[in-house]
Amino acid sequence: MIIKNDLNTEELFHQAEKFHKKNDILKAENLYKKIIEIDPQHIGSLNNLGIILIGKRKFKEAKNLFNKIIQINPSYSSSYNSLGIINKTQNNLNAAINYFKKAVEINSKDFYAFNNLGLIFRQKNENIKALEYFEKSISINPKFDQVYNNIGTLYYEFGKFDEAIKSFENAVKINPYLTEVYCNLGLVYEQLGEPYKAFNYYDKVRKDDKNYLIARYNLGNLFLKDHQYEKAIKIFESIDFGKSKSFLLRCYFKLNYEKSFYKQLKKENLKGKTDAIIASLTSEANYKYKKNKSNSFCNKPLDHLYKNNLDKNCDFKNIFVNAYNEILDQKEFNNKQQKLLVNGLQSAGNIFLNKNKNIFKIKEIINREIKNYLFKYKNSDEGFIKNWKDDYKLNGWFVCMKNGGKIKPHIHDYGRLSGSIYINVPSEKVNNSGDLVVSLTSQDSNYNNKDLSRIINIETGTIFLFPASLFHYTIPFSSKEDRIVLAFDVI
Repeated sequence: MIIKNDLNTEELFHQAEKFHKKNDILKAENLYKKIIEIDPQHIGSLNNLGIILIGKRKFKEAKNLFNKIIQINPSYSSSYNSLGIINKTQNNLNAAINYFKKAVEINSKDFYAFNNLGLIFRQKNENIKALEYFEKSISINPKFDQVYNNIGTLYYEFGKFDEAIKSFENAVKINPYLTEVYCNLGLVYEQLGEPYKAFNYYDKVRKDDKNYLIARYNLGNLFLKDHQYEKAIKIFESIDFGKSKSFLLRCYFKLNYEKSFYKQLKKENLKGKTDAIIASLTSEANYKYKKNKSNSFCNKPLDHLYKNNLDKNCDFKNIFVNAYNEILDQKEFNNKQQKLLVNGLQSAGNIFLNKNKNIFKIKEIINREIKNYLFKYKNSDEGFIKNWKDDYKLNGWFVCMKNGGKIKPHIHDYGRLSGSIYINVPSEKVNNSGDLVVSLTSQDSNYNNKDLSRIINIETGTIFLFPASLFHYTIPFSSKEDRIVLAFDVI
């Protein structure tokens, strides 16, 4: 009888696995439960039922099953990996790390656990560690498509676009149906200034694919940047994802569709969105259409400016100047295509992910100045202050301008607070040459209008913080010296 029950159990388990692979979850779940009734210690069924419960977000029940497996067999590494996934999903990152590390301690070939460790450290912004774990995973299983995508995403953030392309292409060679990679390749080619290649990759994602929404969103953004506003409108009207409705407003404004603009603006304001793009467009529309509409982000951004001289309270040269020179000398340093920049270069990727020893010190200094900013405006009623969250990220880049250089009026779409640190400002200044202008409008002819703009006199060592909804640009300068800035966003 015992042998017969075992045979029946294994036959049922084989059937359950077939249903599971076909994504017939209900039948698979019922069979796993039936097997566990016959044999409460059937590890395969306990494990697979736990995986189904994770998919249903029934984490407590799933944890009980995986802990039961560990009681039966403490060396069953998959259970530790699954418990790590649950804790990662619940944002218990340190507990998740411990479970994944236990999994690879038991099974040093568990490439899934190494990949999961990489994802955790990426979430913690420890990107060098993340890359090490991803590379360990791929060394164990060179056919693991998802980890190539993860590596490519990291290289993209580092600004290493050639390496990112290689990783993404490796992923789709292994699995042409991993359509997230096509979205990522499109983003890389946008950064490289090759929009038509980007168009082609976004178009590869089919309508019935789970990544179709992301592809459409990216495509709409690309049309917007390429001034194909009607095509962008068609996409943004049909989706509600990310900042799609903010970009829709921008399209209406660019085409002077006043009625559509205010109709959509009313909808967004009812949602109470604290969005820099919407705030910027509201301010500019108030000026253009002679109205006085409010927004939930910041209605008086020109009253929320902050300026300090870092040269007085830190070793500015050894921290900032040396960091710039050392990073510039790195072999892997890349520049980014920047249409707004005249006679200058901009670094690619997020400079705060660079391994240079001074980056950590720079982040500490910026975080301190952000605290000072928030303290200065602690009594403000503006939405971006009242709804401030401390779990922000910093995204930064260097800008080096040559003689006659300038950057055109723009805002940073994804920031809450924007900032700049002036690593070198030419000493030869005529009037306001090389100074920064912040403005309620995108018209660079308004910088002397104090109702609309402020001229910020800057010098080497200046840090300047301002709401991300403000347009900003530089007044052209003439000098043999370079004007070097670390620009950043608080996201």
